[in-house]
Amino acid sequence: GRALGARDTPLPPLTGLAGRLDRAYRNWLETAPIFIGLVLLGHALGAADSALNLGAGLYLAARLLYVPLY
Repeated sequence: GRALGARDTPLPPLTGLAGRLDRAYRNWLETAPIFIGLVLLGHALGAADSALNLGAGLYLAARLLYVPLY
């Protein structure tokens, strides 16, 4: 079986819901470092005010909505 052998050959791409969730997850991995870096920079510069909190909250809410809408 596949679980016992070497995994040298790539698996076929995911389809359906699993494929959508995988693509949404990979998209998150691309955007999360930028988001986290900007939030940390805002805190380091002392700009952690209500605008930063609102922006971060809106971004996270949009990311949560993105998954089911994708």
